[in-house]
Parts: sequence; C-alpha cells; structure tokens
Amino acid sequence: MSKPDDYWLESEEEEAETLLDAKRPLLAIWYSGGFSVKEGRKYVDEFREAAKKNGQECVVLDHWDAYGIEGRGTANWPEYINRCIEEIDKEPHHRGRDLFLFGHSRGATAAVCTAAQLGSRVKKVYVVSTPGPTPGEESFFANLSEHFKAEARKGELQGDLALLDWFLSLDPANPVLRAMIASLKKGEITISDSPFLSEKLDVMKKQYREAMWPDMQRDHGPIEAPILVVSPALDPGAQPEGCQKWAHWTNGGFELESVRAGHMDIMANRYCHLYRVLLGDMTRMAQPKNTSSRENDEPVSAKVTVTKKIQTIDFTVMNLGLHSMLFSPFMPECSPIEPEPDRG
Repeated sequence: MSKPDDYWLESEEEEAETLLDAKRPLLAIWYSGGFSVKEGRKYVDEFREAAKKNGQECVVLDHWDAYGIEGRGTANWPEYINRCIEEIDKEPHHRGRDLFLFGHSRGATAAVCTAAQLGSRVKKVYVVSTPGPTPGEESFFANLSEHFKAEARKGELQGDLALLDWFLSLDPANPVLRAMIASLKKGEITISDSPFLSEKLDVMKKQYREAMWPDMQRDHGPIEAPILVVSPALDPGAQPEGCQKWAHWTNGGFELESVRAGHMDIMANRYCHLYRVLLGDMTRMAQPKNTSSRENDEPVSAKVTVTKKIQTIDFTVMNLGLHSMLFSPFMPECSPIEPEPDRG
C-alpha cells in the first residue's frame, strides 16, 4: 500500500532524526471527553507522533477533572482555562510562544475558549468532529448534562446505561465496551464487577453529567484566530451544515474540510487524510509570509469555504434521541477521499 500521508513516516526504518522547529507555533492538543488521562493521551498519541515527525512540538492538555477542578456549570470554567494556559507555558521555552490549538470533539470547546483568552498569540484553531455552537444559545453541554441528570433520576442503572450507550454511539467499534454494556443489560454483570466500567462511568459523570461548560458570551469568543474545521463525512452529527456554525465564532477567517471517517476513528486512521489536512496546513501557516505556499496570504474570508467534496453516503441512524443529535451511532470502515490538487 502506498503511503497515504505526506506527513507520516510509515515505519521506524524510514524515521530520521526528528528536529523540532522551535520557531514554529507550539501545538496544544485537547482530546475528546469520556476518557481518563491515560486513555485520552493514548488516543491522541498517534497524531502527536505524526506532528513530531513533521517537526511540530506539542503539548497535550487534559479535562478539568484531571486538574482537580470541581464544580458544575459555568462558574469555574475560567479557572480551568487558566490552568490549561499554565500547562501550556509550564516549560520555559513555551512561555509566550505562538500557538496552534487543536481540539477533538469536546476538546474543541476548551481550545476555542483558550484562544479567546490568549488573543493574537494563537495563530490558528483546529476543530475536529463537532458542530459549532448555535449563536445566542447556552452551551450544548448544559443541555446534555440536564439530559443525563434526568435519566439518573429514573434509577441509578438507567442513568449509568444512558451514559454508556451514548459513549458507545461515539465509539461503536469498541468491542470491549459493547460486550460489557450487553452483559450489563442482561444482568450478567454489575458495574462494580468491572473496573473498566466503573472507571468509565466515573469519568463520564464528571465530564458530562456533573459537568462544567463555558458561558458562551463571557468565555467563547468570537476569537481573533482563524478556525479550520474538519467534518467527518461518516458522522451524521458533524456534517458541514452544523460545522459551518463555527464561522460565527471567529473574526480571523474560517475553512471547512471533510475526510471520510467517523466521529472517533478519525483520530486513529491514517488513511482518511486527517493528518495531511492538519499538518499540511500547520506547515503552510508556519512559513514566513514572503515564502508562503498559499497563493494569497490574506486571511481567509469568514465566508464558508468547503475545500473537499463529500461523498454521498446512506446512513442508518439508530433511535438514540439526544444521543444522535451530535454523534454517529455506527462506524463504517474509513477510506480516503481523493485530495484535490494542492492549494499552493
């Protein structure tokens, strides 16, 4: 199989000495919600390694519960964003450095709010697998929290299953989680029988049910930096129509790309061109203005620009109510959309 990605070294034998370019913006990465620190960092590790091989220095950020920040709603959200900035600047050579910010799924909210606070220091924000918030409305995660609290009031097991079923709709290719949920519904096991389920539920209760979220007017922008959004073509909840809403949240320009992937496997599958889209753009952004590979160095217009055609796909959407509002309930095999000729 030919190498699908200009920004990925296919084997260790091909890997040369990596020289991280300290002149390039530092890349800060937020992984999706629903993961412990160990799981979340492992989830983005392949992307981080690909970025490193492309000369891009990275730092991975965690969700608020990993930093011991407690509270529900909007009150303590600024404390969390401040902690993220502290983590970004922890190393002396990171302090004050220009930034690229990347957020997958729930992680996109923290990335955009960090950009709102840091202003011109952030050169671009990359959002993957999540539609934009609707202007004038409360955060989606406020509504999601209320939904899960309502399910929990019907009974502890029903509340737990609501969380687990929803997460499985994000990651349906996870055979361990699928089998355990099936056993739980049949009464073959209990939550306490499984350290895996116990840990997963503990994380999800903190990050989704008893969660925190930004005040959309105080914390969320619009931001100065441009935003590039990647829509997974196989995720009905993150199609271009919803992703276009991110154009409202930036004054710096908006771009929209699509790759043939699902909500979760988009980060793990090298053959759906996500790495090429993101790391190629970072390389172009990091070039001096007088040698940029773009034909036009003016900021991209806030007008929505779809730069890849999306294949027509038939979806079978499970009746998951609120679950199916944002995430795909299944995970077809990932295959690449043929890239258009280089824009430069």
